Amino acid sequence: MDVPKMWDLEVLGITDPIEKINESLLEEETLTHFKETIRICEDQRYEVALPWLAGHPALYDKYDAAESRLRTATKRLINENYFEAYNNVFKQWEEEGIIEAVPINQLAKEVHYLPHRPVIKPSSNTTKVRPVFDASFKKPGFASLNECLSVGPSLTHKILPLLLRFRSGAIGVIADVKQAFLQIRLRTEDRDVLRFLWWENTGCSEIRIYLLTESSMRAAYRHPWRLLSSPNIPSTCSP
Repeated sequence: MDVPKMWDLEVLGITDPIEKINESLLEEETLTHFKETIRICEDQRYEVALPWLAGHPALYDKYDAAESRLRTATKRLINENYFEAYNNVFKQWEEEGIIEAVPINQLAKEVHYLPHRPVIKPSSNTTKVRPVFDASFKKPGFASLNECLSVGPSLTHKILPLLLRFRSGAIGVIADVKQAFLQIRLRTEDRDVLRFLWWENTGCSEIRIYLLTESSMRAAYRHPWRLLSSPNIPSTCSP
């Protein structure tokens, strides 16, 4: 039982959730960073920079780990008859411009690869299988991508006033943004730390390297789910 966590929940909305000065300063710096790097592109989409920690440890490229996880995930997908559905997700992303294959002349650059795995929900009416990127994976002696990024400010203390405002009107309206994390672009400088591996064809004979991207005609990149900073970025982009 996590007693400190229980205490935090008991005083939700009553006390300031940020208790340590150094944490508060880091959160303020992260929020300032977001505000300074956010820009609205020509098609009215937001673009942000990853919130890198100052002096963060070196990143291991993780290609070998990404390849190992790819082969493990592929075996599971084939055994459970979800390979075609999983492959179709990436095909759809490529058609929508969310990802693109890395050009051959950029393959040798110093980069970082995100392992991914399938999350299978047979009961889902819309998406029975989807990819989840693992930014917390790390090799001994090296940092994970999440350990190099700031979490951002805590938004927990905003829940109570939000609920109170929601109840103040006669009619409440809620909505969900489709693929919210994929609607926000990443600046060009951050794109190469978000590479991932998938197959060139359904025969699984050749591995292909992809990037999360806006379109093949632009150097603007979208934000993948499961980065430590992901939940804060859409909130920061909100009006």
